[in-house]
Amino acid sequence: MRHFKQSLVLVLFVFSFSLTAKAQSHGTEKAKNPPATTENLSAQEIAESGSYDGKVYRNEFLKLSITLPEKWTLLSDDVNKAALEAGKDEISKNKSQKGKEEVEKSISNTRVLFQALPFPPGSPDNTAVFACGIEKLQSTNSTVQTYAEQNKKLVLAANEKATLKKDLYSTVLDGVTFSTFEIAVEKEGMSYNQTYIVTYRKGIAFFFVLTFFDNTYKETLANSLKTLTFEK
Repeated sequence: MRHFKQSLVLVLFVFSFSLTAKAQSHGTEKAKNPPATTENLSAQEIAESGSYDGKVYRNEFLKLSITLPEKWTLLSDDVNKAALEAGKDEISKNKSQKGKEEVEKSISNTRVLFQALPFPPGSPDNTAVFACGIEKLQSTNSTVQTYAEQNKKLVLAANEKATLKKDLYSTVLDGVTFSTFEIAVEKEGMSYNQTYIVTYRKGIAFFFVLTFFDNTYKETLANSLKTLTFEK
């Protein structure tokens, strides 16, 4: 199969490296009581307010739930943390000391909520990855569209062989508007497509990254996104 790990790592992190907010996941742990306010709330605490029961991912702080595709495999916290660290190293390698410090700040405000595969890691049938994450924003002065536009530029700049398939457009999930864009990537002999979907929730940039090596699971993930529910 495709060695999705290296190809996805950069994408997960680069979305968090926001110009609007310069500055581990858990997935299977039991949910904790969420803090009452956003004051002094860390990205880790937001992640720890989530849980997965083998079917539905819930996040108590973000007040949302989503049903993952049946029998898909959630990657471990260690893999998610390693993804952020590898992405940090990739982004930092050609930056100045100040740039590296900004990357470090960004990573501290970012968590992967979950990454899911159709089959256990290593299976040749894993032709898609479903990822979800958050960035705690230090500033909320920009719009969702601005945030997505800046990150689109970062994603495309991160890989000279990445091309824009579909520019920013709106996606509405459970009445909430997300900003979305799609890219095609050529990396280390692999070809894949990715869809980025982002919105704001309580001062948090909340996003999905969908990676496809072929069209097998496009409908599956589209149907999963339709199950996203926000507590009213």
